[in-house]
Amino acid sequence: MMIGIIIAKNNYRRFAEILERIKKGRKVGVDLEFVPDEEELDIAAVAEIIDSLPGYEKFFQFRIRNFPFCLASEISGHLIFNDASAGKIKLPACRKCPYRLRCGGVLKS
Repeated sequence: MMIGIIIAKNNYRRFAEILERIKKGRKVGVDLEFVPDEEELDIAAVAEIIDSLPGYEKFFQFRIRNFPFCLASEISGHLIFNDASAGKIKLPACRKCPYRLRCGGVLKS
C-alpha cells in the first residue's frame, strides 16, 4: 500500500514528524509529490528533507515526484520521477546535468 503525501507550504516544516509517524506504523510505501505552489515554500529546507530520506529506506519504500534531481544530492536518481509538464523549464545549468534526459526541469517562478 502506498501513502500519498504532497509536500507543500502547509506541511513541509512538520515533514520529519510525519515520516516518524509513518515509520512507527505498519510497513507501507510513501509516494511524495513536491508542489512548490507558493513563494513561502523554502526549497532549501525541502531539499534537506529529501536528502534525509535514505535513512528511512529500511522502514518503508518511497518515491518522489516533481522534484528536480539537482536539488536532491543524496538521493539515487531512480527514486525521483520528474516529468516534463506545463510550467517547467530547463535552465542553462541543466545542460551539464547527468539527469537532463530524464528530468523535466524546474518549475517557473
